[in-house]
Amino acid sequence: MPRFMNADLDVISTSDLRPLADVLEKDMFLLHCGPNGDAGFLARFEIEGADDYCDPMALIQKFCRVLTTLQGNAEKLWSEAEERGIDLGFGTDDRSEWLQRTLPSDMMQ
Repeated sequence: MPRFMNADLDVISTSDLRPLADVLEKDMFLLHCGPNGDAGFLARFEIEGADDYCDPMALIQKFCRVLTTLQGNAEKLWSEAEERGIDLGFGTDDRSEWLQRTLPSDMMQ
């Protein structure tokens, strides 16, 4: 039976997301920040120590707590991004079953 595996915060923008990544890296682990093909720029983050969380809501709340502290240019880049969401991954330990769902940013308010 699939269980909760991980959660990633994804941000897609036509603007360079490096200034946002620089701020969020203080509280999150940066998985990627850079060009995203024709879609502009992508920044993807995980919560440090995410393997210790077995409850997706705890990780969602941690992402939200960090995001509510954004200020200045970082807050502007976040709010003006074309796509923002938390990807929740569910699967089996052997990865024979996998399900991924995205929680859009408007549901995180």
